[in-house]
Amino acid sequence: MRFKNFQLIINQGIPTIEDIINISENGSKFVKDYYSDWYEIQKTFLEDRFLWIYCQYNNAKLYRDVVLDGSRDVEERNPRGKSQVELYKQLFFCYDWKTKLFYTNNMDKRGFAQYYFSNALSKDVEIKNIYTSLEEFQDSVKAIKQLKFVQERNIQNLIQDSIFQQQVNIFGLDCPEKITMQIDYGNTPIEQAKKAIQKFRQWKDSGNFESIILIGVDDTEVEQSFDFSSLIKSIPIEVLKNENERYDPEEVRVKFLNEIR
Repeated sequence: MRFKNFQLIINQGIPTIEDIINISENGSKFVKDYYSDWYEIQKTFLEDRFLWIYCQYNNAKLYRDVVLDGSRDVEERNPRGKSQVELYKQLFFCYDWKTKLFYTNNMDKRGFAQYYFSNALSKDVEIKNIYTSLEEFQDSVKAIKQLKFVQERNIQNLIQDSIFQQQVNIFGLDCPEKITMQIDYGNTPIEQAKKAIQKFRQWKDSGNFESIILIGVDDTEVEQSFDFSSLIKSIPIEVLKNENERYDPEEVRVKFLNEIR
């Protein structure tokens, strides 16, 4: 199984933590009004970071009055009524609050995810392809709004002028294990920010930073994000189907979250 990453946009911006919690708490358990498929949805918010959604679904309009009994090779009356649907198809969604990335194992179901999130929040929702390079991101935005980064303590960044050493000097405390920081730039034009952006790339490439996320706006004022660690196009996990040709959803969740932590 492979998961593909995308960008989730809510009301023309990056989702807030309140948006993610509201989807987890208020999203419907059943959806029967999205085209012909009926869905049963299980959702949870884990580790104050991962919105995990597992869906079982199938086309509610596919029905025959008779079924084939394979043990006797004869047709007999269908024991299932027209109001009953066997939800044997499986679908997985995940939103990682830390990296601001949305994942699914079925990219054709992004439309359903948009519909589901929009109904849960009563907001406009888009799921967009993620940028595959820093240059593509720079070409697509007109201004930089925000920089978020996480720096973990290691030998490389314990130099005299590092952020870690500055914390020791300013506060008189032990050197922290990790620093998370958000810097607001207002709306700095992208042309003015390109030199600084290249510096951010050097920081990430040098291994001094665990995570660096840029947030900008395009010509229509829609927020766009770029994670310097998000260039992976898809994430494979090794899971096997059971005798009913279905995946164990708990195994899928555990293995996938271990891959993106």
